[in-house]
Amino acid sequence: MASNQLHIHALQKKIGKSGTKNLTEEEITQLSQILSNVSLKDDNVIREPKVNDPRTFTGINHNGDGYNRLENFLTQLNIVFKLNPSRFHDDETKIIYAASFMDATAFEWIQPYINSIGTPAQDPIATNYQQFTIAIRKMFGDVTLVSEAESKVMKLKQGNKTAAEFTTEFRRYASLTEFNEQALLWAYKNNINPQIHDELMVRPDVPTTLVEYQELVIHLDMLFRERSGKRNKKDQNKVFNYGKPILSFPRHPVSQPSKHVTHQTDYEVENDDVRPMEIDNVDKKIKRKQLSKAEKQRRIDLDLCRYCGSPDHEVADCDLTPPPSHKHSTNATQILK
Repeated sequence: MASNQLHIHALQKKIGKSGTKNLTEEEITQLSQILSNVSLKDDNVIREPKVNDPRTFTGINHNGDGYNRLENFLTQLNIVFKLNPSRFHDDETKIIYAASFMDATAFEWIQPYINSIGTPAQDPIATNYQQFTIAIRKMFGDVTLVSEAESKVMKLKQGNKTAAEFTTEFRRYASLTEFNEQALLWAYKNNINPQIHDELMVRPDVPTTLVEYQELVIHLDMLFRERSGKRNKKDQNKVFNYGKPILSFPRHPVSQPSKHVTHQTDYEVENDDVRPMEIDNVDKKIKRKQLSKAEKQRRIDLDLCRYCGSPDHEVADCDLTPPPSHKHSTNATQILK
């Protein structure tokens, strides 16, 4: 090691006096090896990412905007410590760094602890980061932080928010609670929108972990919203009834049903010569079983065709809907009621 340094100094002096012209072949080889070693060392150095400094904490935890400034401050500190570990070799360094971003009441609180470092009156709050976080939470944090977070987790509803927005808010409160994963999963399941909840109820492969369950909910929510958006765009020029399109056929004079008309099907069969499952060449008249209320609601919730149950089209485009009778006009809405 010492000999290498001597060679380097000798080469520096020679290059400084007469440049590289008078270097021997051996000296050029030595210089090349030195530069190569320096380059390899630089390549092996892991460069830590640049990270923003935390916002200054003044001791005011809430300002009427819903943000918990203390918890945000502590989280921002943890981000810096995780991404730049080479800068923080011990807890004392972390606490002094945190104190440099404290002001007003918060700095007045930490100042005597910082000044006590290295003295007989040194306090663990200034040398143990865990003790520091406990003390600062007691001083400036919410006394009911955990209980309020647990209440939020149990009562928070998705409502009009996307599943991604709801999940982000849920996770923020969940991280402050003392609930285990099963309790959090139960709370999350019971607060998502009914449409997604019902879809997951009939699936055989529902995840059992909170993170995977949340990912599936976000995926389904995006799928439902995309399908709903396409439907609304397609049906802008159609008549809507409670958000559902109505398909109407041309109106014809309505005659009184004869005694031969049967009402056991989804629609009327009006020919004495036509048996229940017979299809004639003029009118396709098929006996269909009446849909249950639960099945009707399921097709509405999952945005399926309300007539045949297909996810590929709507009732307005369904090829299986019966044509209007010449004797009695029937529209698709009447069939599905």
